[in-house]
Amino acid sequence: MQHAIVFPLTTKRRPQLAFHIRRCSSPTGVQSVPVELMSKIFTFASYSPHDIHDAIIQPIAISHVCSHWRQISLSTTSLWTMIFLALPLSSNQLTRTMTWLLRSRNRPLHIHMDFRDPSWNWDETSHSFGWKAMENIMRLLLPQAQRWQCIELLTDTWAPIFTFLSYTARVKSVPLLQNMRLARCNEYFVAKGEPFRPAGLALPIAWFSGGAGLCGLRQLSLSGVHIDWKNSGLRGLKEL
Repeated sequence: MQHAIVFPLTTKRRPQLAFHIRRCSSPTGVQSVPVELMSKIFTFASYSPHDIHDAIIQPIAISHVCSHWRQISLSTTSLWTMIFLALPLSSNQLTRTMTWLLRSRNRPLHIHMDFRDPSWNWDETSHSFGWKAMENIMRLLLPQAQRWQCIELLTDTWAPIFTFLSYTARVKSVPLLQNMRLARCNEYFVAKGEPFRPAGLALPIAWFSGGAGLCGLRQLSLSGVHIDWKNSGLRGLKEL
């Protein structure tokens, strides 16, 4: 049973690691491996910067192999730093996010949110993900702003991004934030000559206390997104 769980975690990307984990699958073998080494192996096996789904599934699978592995994985804070939320948004996703925030303790967070809906009918008011849903997420994530290292927010409409910007306006400092991508993935509304919609939310927002808290930001991508550029606090960027 242990082989059936461990093997898919490693052979696709790390065949050399599969051999070492199989050797540790017996009770006597796994007990002899130092906890610190096991923790590093788990982190290495779970590292998947180009596959967010994989980075979420791997720690879960590892933590369900046996009680010993579970004890080690739950104490390995680096396994639980990837936060991923997407449509259709469910209570399970929010519960998982709260669990990951607790297990990662004080580790820097990588937060990826994809709220694009392929079935959307292009009506701003009818989208399945609106400002209220985004507000609930921000209330969950905002207390952890000191740990944000990477933020990605992809939406079809403006309301969720407006909510994100509005909530971050009250954040005084995000010392670890290095990479941020905000995208309103809707080419029609960002086309040249098109009026901004919704018109009532057109005024720019001075995010992160007028930009005072963005001292560490190095990579920024804004697509279909406008901010208060005079109070953006952008300096020292390597990519814009």
